[in-house]
Amino acid sequence: MVFECHITIADSLSHTHVNIKQSVLDAKWKFSCIDGDPLLGKQILYYATRWFEHRENAIIETNRQKDLFIQHGLRVVRAKVEEVIYDARLIGGVWKEIP
Repeated sequence: MVFECHITIADSLSHTHVNIKQSVLDAKWKFSCIDGDPLLGKQILYYATRWFEHRENAIIETNRQKDLFIQHGLRVVRAKVEEVIYDARLIGGVWKEIP
């Protein structure tokens, strides 16, 4: 099984796109952002994303990193662990399932 973990971070007065991105990359998580979220509202949100093979490890590591981001002053608004049951991607014009 694969577990996809997300920590969602919002802008704050002291932390903006550049230093949020650097904090995520320094933690060895993948960085991305979106403009608006159906549940969290109309704002730019930043995501730290990482994958784990074991459920318990995914939960522990997501909570550990969430707490570290908060300790460093980032405005964390969500932490989520999802079990991936299907993943297909368009690669070179062909849909491929990712194991």
